Amino acid sequence: MTQFNDSRLLLKKAHEDLVLLNKIVKDNDVSDSIFGFHAQQSVEKLLKALLSFNNIEFPRSHDLRFLLELMDGCGLGVNLEIENLCDELTPYSVTFRYDDVSGSTVLNRTFVLSEITKFYNFVKSSLSKS
Repeated sequence: MTQFNDSRLLLKKAHEDLVLLNKIVKDNDVSDSIFGFHAQQSVEKLLKALLSFNNIEFPRSHDLRFLLELMDGCGLGVNLEIENLCDELTPYSVTFRYDDVSGSTVLNRTFVLSEITKFYNFVKSSLSKS
């Protein structure tokens, strides 16, 4: 297990992905696989920020469902929208990044961005309570 105990750095890095997502959300020259990768990365960092903030150790993993289960096992549940978003975005960490799956899935970028923004604000608020 790895303990990355700089939840604020993870929040900052998640925000960097979120800034990029805002810039490319309507750019059709940017593929869904690239958008999805950065969306997945942002959510992964936000989950890890919450885990770290709560002193919960976690291994290196890009599996958002696994990170959610770690949180749930420690009593840190998240809402159903984030759970569904995690299931949708996990494949973008590796599968859609390196395999040719063009046309096999379409992201609702505006919805994904909206949900990540809400989650970012929730995590930021949670971390500021310390």
